[in-house]
Amino acid sequence: MPDVTDGNAMAKDTAAREHTSCGRARDLILFPTLAVKRALLAWTKHVVCKHPRKVVAASVAVALILAVGILRIDVRTKTDELWVPQNSQIMHNRAVFRKTFGAEPVFALAMLHGKSKSENILTYRHIETLYEIDQGVMKIGEGKPSSYKAVCYKDGAQNCVNDSALSLWCSRDHFNREVMSADDPQEALMRIVNERKVTCGGRDARPEALYGSLRRDPASGNVTFANALQLSYLVENSAERTSFEKLFKSYMIDVGKKIGKRDACCTVWYVYFGAFDEEINRSIVGDIPLVAASFLLIIIGMIVTQYRRRSSNEPDFAMLSFWGAVGVFLSVAMGYGIVIGAGVPFTSLAQIGPFIFLGIGVDDVILMLEGIRNSRRVLGIAGRDAGGANAHERVEHMMERAGISITVTSVTNVLAFGLGSTTAIPAVSWFCIYSMVAILCDYLVQSSFFLAIVVMREEKVDRDAATAPSSSTAMAPEENKDGVSSASPDARKSEDIFAVIIERHANFVRRVPVRIVVVLVFVAYGLFSAFGEPKIKRGLPRTDLAPDKSFLRDYFKVQDATYASQIGLPLYMCHAGVDHNLPEVRARMYASWGAYMKNRWIDFESVDAKINSAQSYSVFVQALGPIRANATRSCRSYGISQEICDAAGWTISTISQKPLEQVLTDGGPTLYDEDAFRQVSKHVFSIGYGTFRNDVKTNENNDIIATRMFMRTKPVFQNAAYQVEVYREMMKLDSQINEMYWKDFPGRPHFIYSEPLVYFQQDAILWDELILNLSLAGTGVFIVCCLVLANPAAFIATLAIGVIDLFLFGTMYIGGIKFNIIAAVNLVMAVGLAVDYTLHFIHAFMSTPPELSRDDRMVLAMKGIGRPIALGVFTTFLGTLPMAASSSTIFRTFFAMLVSTVVYGMAVGLVLLPVLLASIPLPPAAHLSEKNESTSFDSRGISGAEEGAHFASTSEVEFATVPA
Repeated sequence: MPDVTDGNAMAKDTAAREHTSCGRARDLILFPTLAVKRALLAWTKHVVCKHPRKVVAASVAVALILAVGILRIDVRTKTDELWVPQNSQIMHNRAVFRKTFGAEPVFALAMLHGKSKSENILTYRHIETLYEIDQGVMKIGEGKPSSYKAVCYKDGAQNCVNDSALSLWCSRDHFNREVMSADDPQEALMRIVNERKVTCGGRDARPEALYGSLRRDPASGNVTFANALQLSYLVENSAERTSFEKLFKSYMIDVGKKIGKRDACCTVWYVYFGAFDEEINRSIVGDIPLVAASFLLIIIGMIVTQYRRRSSNEPDFAMLSFWGAVGVFLSVAMGYGIVIGAGVPFTSLAQIGPFIFLGIGVDDVILMLEGIRNSRRVLGIAGRDAGGANAHERVEHMMERAGISITVTSVTNVLAFGLGSTTAIPAVSWFCIYSMVAILCDYLVQSSFFLAIVVMREEKVDRDAATAPSSSTAMAPEENKDGVSSASPDARKSEDIFAVIIERHANFVRRVPVRIVVVLVFVAYGLFSAFGEPKIKRGLPRTDLAPDKSFLRDYFKVQDATYASQIGLPLYMCHAGVDHNLPEVRARMYASWGAYMKNRWIDFESVDAKINSAQSYSVFVQALGPIRANATRSCRSYGISQEICDAAGWTISTISQKPLEQVLTDGGPTLYDEDAFRQVSKHVFSIGYGTFRNDVKTNENNDIIATRMFMRTKPVFQNAAYQVEVYREMMKLDSQINEMYWKDFPGRPHFIYSEPLVYFQQDAILWDELILNLSLAGTGVFIVCCLVLANPAAFIATLAIGVIDLFLFGTMYIGGIKFNIIAAVNLVMAVGLAVDYTLHFIHAFMSTPPELSRDDRMVLAMKGIGRPIALGVFTTFLGTLPMAASSSTIFRTFFAMLVSTVVYGMAVGLVLLPVLLASIPLPPAAHLSEKNESTSFDSRGISGAEEGAHFASTSEVEFATVPA
């Protein structure tokens, strides 16, 4: 028979080796946490406790010095600098477009709109009203550099470009002759509206572009009704533009009042390019007082929740909470000073930051206050309680628990926001930088300034205890002056409502039926949120960018209801950096144009795609006959590939309306040779170059160096999903055309451009950016949880944060909140905020004595950490409450999402996690609970077992600690 003794010895030896191996792995994982803990305790013991007044003075001085950086504030409000990636293909296209063709003109728009949807204002009387408005605009700033005629965008004939319902006539006299002099002015007007296809300036007169909410006769197709008439003025983006816009705004307000009094059926709306920046900046300035209101509410909330009836064991913490709030304010000022001083722009998102950071900072203050309160109960107070600890021992005890907990969540938040700053969207990246630095500064201020305040307060408690009349019997720390346990009913009378509710709740969730219901409710709401996500509307409406009661809201609300559904996106197909005289280049340009004309999103049947584009290039190239014998040759005779010639032939056939077979005969289409094309160009310039001034660029030899062709898509402005599809399809087509037709040419000679595409890309990349940032932040949180917990509970902590983010989609679905960049910011930010509500509880649970049942550990953790979590939720809610009074839709969206985040965070942290941790068996976290298991005596002669016994008898859980 085998030797049983030897077998047992071998088994023990194997187990010992495995235990040693696991211990080494655990020590390696915990090394960063242990190092941070040692440094934190050394800082507390050797610096703060010894020199609290110097620490306070130094902390305030450093914070104020760094806060001076705010004076370098650089406010950014331009949407194209904030909300779209700066290194994308469309941004590259825009840069080349502007370099080649110059900066695009900006707009100033006025609209005459019927107050009733049934009001037809396509009448000669309302056209006369438009002329009245137009003549006033022409007189704005007469004789000054800021006059309309001085700043207007001009065509080749130096005429101001302004497409509108008045463009059918070259002047008011022209209108009077054709309409007002007719026997029936209304009939004459409608005949011209339906028959005239080109404006006086030679541009498209498509009714959908000129008249809003138009209706056509089903039989004839003629326009019979319009509810809006628009005046469109193009202005050079010059230094005088701002002055003109101020005069334009003043004039439109006056003329709007005048017409409103005279014509009760109509309203005048207006907008101009600079209005976006002005109104967003007005919103930022107008909401600054809300930050002060938030700070005041937080101070009041903290004082009220920390105030308790005075007793020898539980002195008033209201003043400490006030200084804690002051520390939070200092940290926000310090963080913003650092970031602004480093040159990071200040945006509307950065303005929202203080509401959030005040809440996060106050959470840390509450944890420290609860920690010092717990230290007094566990250790007692020297001079009053038998074996009581002095002030420095109590503070070190608090920092060993609450300090580590705050450190963990601060590191997690900094890591989450730091990873979030890698996003391609500038405003979000800058916001994450503000968040990362502000949270780090909050941690530094709380562990210096506020910690020193606590030390001085505790020293005063010691002095008061030493000078107080001595009692006949010294009390043990866990007994109050009446000789009863601090957990007794008499002592509980001094507890606040949060503690009472938490205690009852802890006992309530012990019940198995309650746990089943909790899991079912969370699963049901999670499924509801998941299935509701595809139904959430996408996009950031232009009206949401402006504050309430802004004229921008009024204008775009009407514009979206009248014109947006009728007309598509303007597109420019551009070619630059190639010799346009070469037949091979022109053939490839025709082939490129044809690729767009075949695309399902291009409004191929529209007049815009046929006439305007033809004017831009086709007429320019092909309209004149040969200027000499053999001036034209077939495409194939130039050595151009069959594929390119066939594609070019299809385009020429389509725009010339000739049969394709005829165009492709004998290796066609026919193209001018290089010399002939140069001669044709010079001839066209001499007879009418003004027509092509904005679409063709030449060098000093009059050789063409760049061209652009104008097209339109089908209407997409009212559908965010269509906008995303158009963006993706156009960018894909851009790349495909360069690959098919231009790969043998250096650079990218071909590119597509449209200003709205710059903004459409935001929604196109938003989901991918969100997934990337959530993945990075979630991974960072998981790594920190592993380093701190060294336990499978890290998976539960990360999962809990994911649940909170999932639930936010439920809020968006119920509240009608659109999925856009604002919602995405909140979803990323929720990762950082959720940590405070999840990791604290898991940390506290894993710190309870492992010999207790899971139910008892859950109850102990709940009673110890539940109140700080609940208070943190309450104060964060108070801090964000002023946002509900903001005039900005963006701010109110933040309020709804932030409140949902803290509510879901509390639900997960105090309902779901207690149920899961009490139900799922987890291995003990020895590094968190071994102090309670130890029987060694500390310097006060209190063993770990006695402290654990007190811990159990009073139903108070201490904050998690990591052994030195």
